[in-house]
This record gives sequence, structure tokens and C-alpha cells, in this order.
Amino acid sequence: MTILAGSLLTFLLAVPPAAEVPSSTPPRAAESPTKAEGVEAGRLDLARGYLRLEAWLAANPPSPEARREANRRFDALTMLFFTGRFGAAVRAVADLEVDLRGLTGEARAGFLDLSTRRIEVVPAVFETARPASISLRAQPILGRGEDLPRSIDLASLDCTLRGPDDRWLPTRVTADGALVLGDPSAGLIPGRWTLEWSPLEGSTPLVLASIDVVDGDLESRRGDLEARLAGLPATTAPADLDAVRSRLGLLGGEATESSARWLEPAESLLDELDEEIARLERGERAFAGVVGDHWRTISLGAARMPVRVVVPASVRARGTPAPVVIALHGAGGDENMFLEGYGAGAIVELAEAHGFVLASPLTTMFAFGGMLEPLLAELEVMAPIDRGRVMLLGHSMGAAAALRIAQTQRDRIAAVALLAGAGAIDLRRPLPPTLVVVAELDPLAAPARVLPGVERARKVGLDVEWVEARGSGHTLVVGERLGEVVPWLLDRASRTPASPAAPVTPPVAPAGESAEAPPAGR
Repeated sequence: MTILAGSLLTFLLAVPPAAEVPSSTPPRAAESPTKAEGVEAGRLDLARGYLRLEAWLAANPPSPEARREANRRFDALTMLFFTGRFGAAVRAVADLEVDLRGLTGEARAGFLDLSTRRIEVVPAVFETARPASISLRAQPILGRGEDLPRSIDLASLDCTLRGPDDRWLPTRVTADGALVLGDPSAGLIPGRWTLEWSPLEGSTPLVLASIDVVDGDLESRRGDLEARLAGLPATTAPADLDAVRSRLGLLGGEATESSARWLEPAESLLDELDEEIARLERGERAFAGVVGDHWRTISLGAARMPVRVVVPASVRARGTPAPVVIALHGAGGDENMFLEGYGAGAIVELAEAHGFVLASPLTTMFAFGGMLEPLLAELEVMAPIDRGRVMLLGHSMGAAAALRIAQTQRDRIAAVALLAGAGAIDLRRPLPPTLVVVAELDPLAAPARVLPGVERARKVGLDVEWVEARGSGHTLVVGERLGEVVPWLLDRASRTPASPAAPVTPPVAPAGESAEAPPAGR
């Protein structure tokens, strides 16, 4: 994520429900939605609204004028985030979305009400082996001591519970906060379910909370996996042990602002861990030959860098070395931003369509931790990759990090794209083919600040192109332009692949020119 987009990540996910939802007495009256106290707004509250907004924009492309206004307003609320006014930022995201949806009257008021509450499922984990009643805890999100307006009594809320197989069940909330299914005999199969409310009949629903159903006893299943890990031979690859332990850690502990803990469905994670450990028990690598989207860690000494990796089925089917795109998020974000946020994760579809392996690490660790080689080494285990076609894609802070890596490790990077933040281009160092995307409305990395440095780089012979994204701002520009940026990267990487064996002569700045451009962008 970027700046605002940042660690905002994650749908508010409470973990798991069960086979049937009994309608017995709910946990405690203190956890009733009508009695819950307000909570200070946090990054994850803002993340829920941001992800929902990106999903709406991706599914309902606005007119040029509406898109321009949305970019302006989103950049303005980014400033609220930076100054710590999370509650106001949460409300600003909700206000923007209801305007884009065209909601009015009661539908608008209800949407604003529900989208500015922190709604959680109690109990947090629901296991089929331990049936219990399910209730909601709905706490108004506060902004610096001021409550946001309320218009809906949750005690009479009619919702829909949508299952992993796209089945749905009508649901209502009682005065005590209990979740009651319209068809109590239907039961909930293991997997992730979402509790949804529609402001208008037929309209795109608002996700209130997510519920995971875990088959059996979570603690026993997790304990079995831990015991199997402990029993592995000493010859097991340390990188695999670290990664599997990190993934197992997503199933335990208290809730934190780590978005990965909410974004990984518990039941599917348990099944994947079972298979990964089985591979280790057979003397194989845990992630060899995987297909799909995986959260894991990469190790370098004592450091553990989180990363999301996507190996498209098209890459596995082809069997030939695939290009690699490493995507670096902006300030305040994390490794999940490119796959969940920007353009509602549009880069995942691009990876499948164009046949490249995608890796999105935690930018701060990747940029300054010497993690490029460990990452590429692990990607080679997961899929056949072409080291001559490794590309960097960065946004905001991630753009500055991508530029730094591209210039300090030029022989390993085939092309680089910098969105809304080019950083300082060092005119004394070589640079692979580079695309700089400046956003017309960007208040942080404004074209007037970025382009002088780009022109100096072009003047000394560096291979730099730039394009202005008209009507775009600092954050939403990523989702709006990925469809153009990724093909550019792949084309330039194919034409001028990196060649580790070929020395590169750095350009020399002409007399009278500064050897290094001043910082441009953020």
C-alpha cells in the first residue's frame, strides 16, 4: 500500500464459525451490539474502507470527471491519515464511496453508519467440534473523541451470510447480538463466510464482517502440525522451516495489525500447512512446484521478510523459465497491498494473463536488507524463473526503493517502473530501462517536482521514459495504470534483458551538470 493505502490493509476478519449455528444464549450482554463502547480508529479500520473502495472502483469504473474528483478526495483523506486523524479518514472514505455509489436518504445514512463501526464476530474462532452461539460486537469508531452519527439499530438488522461455495443464508441479529440463520438446519461448511448487508435491493453489498469455519478442533490441528515440524530431520532446509513456522504462526496469538493474519482463511491455511509439512517429511522442499497465491517469509540470517508470491497456473503449464515482477508498496503499507489493494489486486490477473511470477515483499526489509538474492533463490524453488528478466515495480516509497535497487544492482534488473515517486536518480550510475509515471493531481510527488530529475537523467543518456497520468492522484493512480505499466515492463525486459556477465559503463554527467539529481517525490 502506499501512504494512505499503507498498512490500512484488511477486511475486518474475525476467525471461524461451525457446522450449525445454535440459537442458544449469546456470550454476554456486555458484548451486545447495542451496548458496545466506541473504539479509537486504527489502521485496519481504514484498511477495510480502502479495500472496499478499490473494489468498487474496479467493478464500476467512474466517468473521467468522477474519477478525477475521487482522486482529489482520496489524496485529501491521505493527509488525514498522515496527521493521525484516523476516525476522520475512515468517515472520508465512506463519504467518498456513498457518493460514487449514488446512495441517498436512508440507504446513504445506513451505509455510513455501518461502514464506520468495527464489527467483530464472537467467538473469534468457531470450530465445528465445539458448537457455540455466534454473536456480533459492533463498536462505533471514534475520531479524536468524537462519535460518528448512528442511524441503524443492529438489533433488527437483516443480513446475508455468503459461503465459500457461493451459497447464501438469510441472517438477522437479535437484541442480544446473536446471529440467527433464517434456516437453522442449513449449517455452515468449513471455509470463509462473509456477513453482508445491502443498502438497496440488488445493490453491491457492504461486508460487515468475515467468519471462518474450521473443521474440528483448531487447537488440536495446530498442535499436530507443530509436533510434525518438531520431528523433522536436521537436514530439512532452514528456509522452509522458517517459512512454514511463520505461516503456522498466523493461526495463533492475539489479533494484531498484521494484515496477513486476517487475509489467510484458517481452514485453507491448515490444509496447505498439512501438505507443506508432508513434503518436508518426504525430503522435498515445502514450496516446490506450488501454484497460486502464497504468503510466506524469506530468511537471511535472523531476519524474516514477509512476502506474497503468485505462481500462475500458466507459468506451471508452460514449464519454461518465466519473467519475475517484484512489486514494492508505498509508505505505511505491507506485503499484501499489491495483491489486495491497488486496483483490487489487478496485478494478480495480469500475472496470469502475461505469465510472470509475482513477488510482493515488505518494502522496508527488501530495500535495505539485501534480500534480492534470497528472494530469487526461493522463487527458483517455487517455479522456473528467468533471472535475465527480473523487473521492479514500485509505488511512492516503493518507487524510491525500486530505483535505488535498480541503480545499485543494475546487472540483475532488466526494467523498472516507478509510480508516483521517482526518488533521486543518481546520474553517475547505470540504470535499466525505466518508466516514470507521474500523476497530474499528485500533491506528494507532483510532476513539477519529479520531472526535472527525469529530464536530467535523459540528458546524460539514461534510458528513462515518463508519462503523465491525467486525472490521477497519488494512490489511486496505481490501480488505474497497472494495465499499461506491466506490459511496458515485460516488453522492455524482453528487448534488453539483464546480463550479469556483461559489465555496464556508467554514464558521465556533462560539465556543469550535477552528478546527482535532487530528491523528487516522496
